[in-house]
Order: sequence, then C-alpha cells, then structure tokens
Amino acid sequence: MKVYYNIPDTDDRTMAAIYKLHYDNLKLRLLLAVTDIKSITDKEKGIVFIDRLYNPDRISFRYEGWTKATEALIKHCIVQGLRRSHA
Repeated sequence: MKVYYNIPDTDDRTMAAIYKLHYDNLKLRLLLAVTDIKSITDKEKGIVFIDRLYNPDRISFRYEGWTKATEALIKHCIVQGLRRSHA
C-alpha cells in the first residue's frame, strides 16, 4: 500500500524536521493498522494521502484507487489502530 504526504511549508528548519517526524510516525501507524489486510490491499493499486487541513494540528486521509469495500475496510482498520495506540 502506498501512503503519501506533503510536509507543510515552513522557513523554520526545526519545525520542518518536527513535521517530517510527525508525518512519518503517522504513516507508520497507518501501515501497521492495515497489516492484517495486506493481502487485500496488495491486489489493488490504491493510494492513501495524508492531507493537512487549514488548522496545522489537523489532518485528513484521502483515498484514491480503492474499491468501496476495500476503502471501508482500510478506514475501519485505521480507526481501530489509532484507537489502540491511544489506549
């Protein structure tokens, strides 16, 4: 499964490094959350984009190239995975 993100623009190198760590961490957590359905996601050529919203502390996931059933399964796994990591 491919996961992409764009690091928010900033002139501050320290903030850029922090953003990169934050997005890399989120990408890893997302990939870990969907490991149980890897055989399903490997059959499709979909992509998950991590988009930053206008508020720098908020993000959203955008799914492209997935069937509706696989997208729903991915969303479910992500929610469950993120819940476990905050428990």
